[in-house]
Amino acid sequence: MPGPSFSTFGYAFTGATLDTTLVTAASTGGSWHTATQSNDRGRITNTATTSSVLGGAEFATVTLYDLTNASVYAELVTVPVYCTPPDNQYYGFYVFGVRTSAGTNLFEVDIEAGEFFLKMNGGSVSTGTRYNAAVHKFFRIRHSSTTVTIEHATTPAGPWTNMQSVTNSSTITDLRAYVGTGTYAVVGADLSVFDNWNTTGVATVTSRIARAYLIL
Repeated sequence: MPGPSFSTFGYAFTGATLDTTLVTAASTGGSWHTATQSNDRGRITNTATTSSVLGGAEFATVTLYDLTNASVYAELVTVPVYCTPPDNQYYGFYVFGVRTSAGTNLFEVDIEAGEFFLKMNGGSVSTGTRYNAAVHKFFRIRHSSTTVTIEHATTPAGPWTNMQSVTNSSTITDLRAYVGTGTYAVVGADLSVFDNWNTTGVATVTSRIARAYLIL
């Protein structure tokens, strides 16, 4: 039985208390990353790492959703320093994605060495595009049954720009969405901030630019 459509999910990180009926927060390895909600944002802080073993933290949906002819998006408000030169050749950084109920990461948008990648079933496909914080503010993963593809798009505050499309043959009816960051390098203390997780429609983004709200 498919889960509810991703079109029914939305989380704006409102207030200072995580709504655990909708979203959970957890470490994904190591002991230096922490995911918390405060000041209407989702924040992932990390202390200075002491090991190059992969570590991170994330927010994830409680419910499993159906991605069929739907999309999931989020706003990356603050990017960690280890995502930008000269440190980016050492970091492992993921923005968001969807995974199966068994915990397999199915589709994931990454920024690695300053370049976008769409990971699909564990493999990486580069977009050939360099990350630009001003331009690539919101990120979206969308399914199209017409073209049988998964599309990765970005936008600063307006129409979506498709970064790449990949043919999909995976079951996408019961997926958990997540946003988070992580690194496999020894880095200093840092912060990542997320907002507007499937909360704003593209048609209403322009009128809310002053508040940095957008749709992914």
